[in-house]
Amino acid sequence: MLNGDPLYQHSLVKDFTPLNQQETPIKILKAGCGFGMSSLIFIKDLIAFYQEKKRLPRKPFEITLLDNHPSVFNTLDTIQSLMNNSVAKYYVKIHINKCDLSALKPSETYDFVMCNNVLHYFQDDTSRKMVLDNMISSLEPYGQLFVTVDDQSSYEKGETHIPPITKDKMISLVDGHVQSQSIQILDSFWSENYPKYTKSIGALSNGLHILKK
Repeated sequence: MLNGDPLYQHSLVKDFTPLNQQETPIKILKAGCGFGMSSLIFIKDLIAFYQEKKRLPRKPFEITLLDNHPSVFNTLDTIQSLMNNSVAKYYVKIHINKCDLSALKPSETYDFVMCNNVLHYFQDDTSRKMVLDNMISSLEPYGQLFVTVDDQSSYEKGETHIPPITKDKMISLVDGHVQSQSIQILDSFWSENYPKYTKSIGALSNGLHILKK
């Protein structure tokens, strides 16, 4: 099993590889990446997959790390420098986008957008919907969005003062896109169906897997 965290990263590496036969690079957005630790684990898993196969991707994956908090900028710049000036550059090319998710514009589009436990920073449904709309708009046709939110246990243990976003609430925030048939919810992974995804893993989150039509 891959070491990537959060949960959805475990299936992504194998999902990316068939797409890497296309002429243009696979473009991935890590939205609200923080200090980039989970991004580094994901990149490590991606490189390890190709090294195990003893081959290079047809073109290096283009991975954009996005966050707006000044405290993480130096770390992200370091990650970019290390990755783009090492053997990793044959597998991935790192870009940094220092902006707020609510200001994300669809001028740059991605094959995959991953957003891990960020929506709770937007504390009303209007701003959460705007962020989800922005990420969906930033997807290429048939691009995929993986978005996770903290589960109920974090709130119950006092680890966060922000009530969790429920499954019904998450689905309602993207319902307009579903009704217009611009997206399809491929799957939802909530606490009641974790065993479907994994038998043993540490931190778990709730979330949706969305396909843009």
